[in-house]
Order: sequence, then C-alpha cells, then structure tokens
Amino acid sequence: MAAAVELIKYTIGVKHRPIFFGDDIFNANRGRVKRILSRILSEGVNMPRWFAQCRVESACDPDMLKLMARAGCSYVFIGLESV
Repeated sequence: MAAAVELIKYTIGVKHRPIFFGDDIFNANRGRVKRILSRILSEGVNMPRWFAQCRVESACDPDMLKLMARAGCSYVFIGLESV
C-alpha cells in the first residue's frame, strides 16, 4: 500500500495532470482501495482529477464511492462484457 501511495505522489510530482487507473480490477480488493485513498487523504496529497476502471460491484459499496469522490475521483468506467 505504501508503495502505491508513493508511486502516486511521484507521478503527481512529475506531471500534475489527471490520472487514469486503467486496471480492470482497480477496486476488486475494496479494502485495499479504501486504505490507499484514506492514506492519500490523511497525508494531504494534492490529487489531480482522476479516473478509474471499476468492477460493477463498486455500486454496492457507497462508502468506497464517497471516499473515491473525496479523494478527487471524477469518473468511473464500468465495462459490460456480457449480459
């Protein structure tokens, strides 16, 4: 987790532009995502707008969605591959 936050801080330092987490399973481990976002918020990391690909199950976790919004998430992209 610490490595993920440090990488985010490094990326922001190199280029302060929107960030896209292009991982289909970005939020598969919701606990990990919550810990990372909580750390970003507690450290006062100045996140640019960011976007992420998410699993549809994220809609069932309003706490995670609120945390994502507080941390600067602007959009989530959900792929529907089969009906």
